[in-house]
Amino acid sequence: MRVRSRVLAGVAGWVLAGTLLTGSQAGFVASADEYAGTTVVDEEAPLIPNDAVRLRIIANSDSPEDQALKRQIRDRIIDEVGRRLRGAGDRQQARQVIEANVPIFTLMAAQAVKEAGYSYTVKTDYGRVPFPTKVYGNNVYPAGEYEALRIVVGEGKGQNWWCVLFPPLCFVDLANGDAVQAKDMEAKSEPLATIEVPAGENQTAQMVQVRLGIVDGLKSLFEKIGEFLKSLFA
Repeated sequence: MRVRSRVLAGVAGWVLAGTLLTGSQAGFVASADEYAGTTVVDEEAPLIPNDAVRLRIIANSDSPEDQALKRQIRDRIIDEVGRRLRGAGDRQQARQVIEANVPIFTLMAAQAVKEAGYSYTVKTDYGRVPFPTKVYGNNVYPAGEYEALRIVVGEGKGQNWWCVLFPPLCFVDLANGDAVQAKDMEAKSEPLATIEVPAGENQTAQMVQVRLGIVDGLKSLFEKIGEFLKSLFA
């Protein structure tokens, strides 16, 4: 009996510690009333300047093979852009370097397509291009038209991948896929709120669900404790 009492006391300690830890991790999440603005603030997530230069790569389709090809192109382009932008001191220089090397980026993407055994066309342009809404951590990046290097593979009907070339947020893994799905949030949990994200030029506003990280974290913690207690008293 004493053993079980000690175990239960230990479990209570785990719950308290887990609650405090999860609460500290979710400390940056605002209350539901504060979601009237355009972003849900995550202090650790990178913020995108309005005049940033982006990269958008659109796959031929959503097949696993086409999505894998998109990632191969992504890796090559990011490495090449990073190499060429090492001497860029400001955004204007970065824009000039990227725009001047569009033909090279096109050839690199086409080479990746060829090496993968496909005959897809590759279209590359630089300018103001449309972007979908994106959620990264707890930041919501509205849809709209932004300055970017855009690469369209084949029919361009697959999911897209995008990041910021300058400032170089691509190199801190801004995005691994499409939005709108917050990273590490449990799909089955209830949303804290549904907010309207103001759109950019020629775009309609979009509704985005926001989840509270502490809720998902505590749910997972209590499920694990429940499983432990069942095994203890079985």
